[in-house]
Amino acid sequence: MESLVLRLSETEGRLHQLRKQYDELSVRYEQSQSINLSTRQEAEQAKSEAVEMRRQLSELQPPNAQISQQTHQGDTIQKWTSRVEKSEQELADLRRNHDRMLSLCANYEEQIVQSRDLSEKKQVQIQSLLTTVTQLTGDLSTRERELNECAQRAVGAERKCEQLSVELAEAVERLDRLRDALKLAENTQANTSKRVVQLTGQYQDTIKRHENEIEKIGVQMSTYKKQTEDLTARLEMSQKQRSNFSQQVRVEKSIYVRTFHWKSAYFSIRSGGKHS
Repeated sequence: MESLVLRLSETEGRLHQLRKQYDELSVRYEQSQSINLSTRQEAEQAKSEAVEMRRQLSELQPPNAQISQQTHQGDTIQKWTSRVEKSEQELADLRRNHDRMLSLCANYEEQIVQSRDLSEKKQVQIQSLLTTVTQLTGDLSTRERELNECAQRAVGAERKCEQLSVELAEAVERLDRLRDALKLAENTQANTSKRVVQLTGQYQDTIKRHENEIEKIGVQMSTYKKQTEDLTARLEMSQKQRSNFSQQVRVEKSIYVRTFHWKSAYFSIRSGGKHS
């Protein structure tokens, strides 16, 4: 765009110079026409005077003097004729220069018109590009805002994940404690069952006491079961994020349920044997 403006300025400067030269040539052409006209008038006047003087001399002077005067007048007429021809030649040259300058002016005016049209087209293209850049800038600002919002949401999600990880670690710790307690209860129940089997025939009162203890242990196991179910419910809430851990909880729960059914069956058998 700047190069087009520079070319347009240079073309306008050249056109101004050509117009100035054209004006100077026009003035010179008019002056030459005026000088040529004056020269022609003077030549005509000199011819008239020469004719008149020749006539007068032919009447007044002897033949030799008349011939000398005619020769002098002929030289004067030849000089004026030469001046007229030279003036006409200069006038023809000025006319050719004038026509050439007119042609150059027309060409430069056409170039200026073309340059202006091209400049207007370039300005339209630049305006279109500026509009596109403005739209792209707005889109970029929108994308940057969306990116910042996504980054903020990602930070929030990371914090939530960290919080869930802490809760999961606490739940795992509690589950380990419950497993230890359940294992201890199972060991206690196994030892108690062995003692019940050994002392069944001899100590009914001791068996009864041990059965009461077993019932207490059953109550404790129920409590442990409820706690385990509560913990399992909390773990299921985190199942979508910790699938492997959930799978492990389900396995442990299955083991616990089988153990509980085994113990229930055992107590049922013991209760049936006692009544019988």
